[in-house]
Parts: sequence; structure tokens; C-alpha cells
Amino acid sequence: MLGKRIKKFKFKKLMSKRFIDIAFVGIISIYLGFAFFRLSNPIFWERKEAKIGGSIMSTPTTKFPPTEIKISNIKIDLPISAGLVDGNTWDLYDDKIAWLATSAVPGEGNVILYGHDRRGLFGDLYKLKVGDVVEVKKGNDWFKYRVSEVHRVLPTDVASILSDKNRLTMYTCDGTFDQKRLVVYADPVD
Repeated sequence: MLGKRIKKFKFKKLMSKRFIDIAFVGIISIYLGFAFFRLSNPIFWERKEAKIGGSIMSTPTTKFPPTEIKISNIKIDLPISAGLVDGNTWDLYDDKIAWLATSAVPGEGNVILYGHDRRGLFGDLYKLKVGDVVEVKKGNDWFKYRVSEVHRVLPTDVASILSDKNRLTMYTCDGTFDQKRLVVYADPVD
């Protein structure tokens, strides 16, 4: 009788530990599976615009816009096209970086560039380090910038990209399920 109790007790104890282990592995597997599906499924990439918190309202500039960005450390060499923010909707492209047309042009103030957080666009922006060089083309001239800050903000913190400084501000989604925004500031190289 005592032997049966011991076996029964050990079996219950073993089953409860095994259940917890299996449940934990199952939850992690579902989470990782969804994250992989999101990154590998083009359906999530086909949006032309995305809504984010905050708002930037202004009149687009008529100055000569930036046309290309190069960041050798993360192998980016992409065209740039003008984009606008209408309410909370930001124009985005699947094959290029957007320049906020209400922001400054290189050499004349805060240049705001933004793009999707995916490979081939700004997906590797998080790898930039303070001191890395970013080049932006305007007309026939290349403007060099050196990364000065890299940080994450909430989607509603649109004010983090606004500035009166002469600098480059790069902005993209970040974090699990894009719940954060990555902001990279770069100052002009003299």
C-alpha cells in the first residue's frame, strides 16, 4: 500500500512538472512561429502606408529633395522619394526610403527619413552605432552625417523626430509586433 502511494505521488509530481514544461515550450513555439511568419510573409509588407500615433502637419517643401541614402556599415544603398503625413497616416514605400517632404533638405536643417522595418530597407538600422557614417545625396552633392544617438521611443512620441538642429533623423518601427519606434540621429560631418 505504501509503495503504491509513493508511485502515485511521484507520477503526479512528474506529470505536473512535465505539463508546465510542455506548456512553456508550446507558448514559446507559438510566439516564435508568429514572429517568423510575420517576417517571412510578404502580405505584411504590401502596405503603402502605415498609421502611427502622433501627427506632423505642415506644407511640403519645394526645395530640391534628397534622392539617395548610403550606409556602408549595414549595406544600405537606396533611393529616396518624398512622403507626406496625413493625419496619422505616413506614406511608405516597399522599395525605397521616404523623405518627409515637410522636413528640411540636406545642409539646411533637420532631414527626416523613414522606412519600413524590414530587410532591404531600414530593417538593419538598429545595428548602427554612434560614429557610423551615413551619406545622403541631394542633386549632385553627397552630404555626410555621423551617427550621434540611437534610441527607442513610443509610437506616439513623434516629437522625438522634430528638431531645429541641422541633422539627419532616421525613423522606423522596432520591437516585437512594432510596438516601439527606433530613432537614429546623425550630425553633419564638417
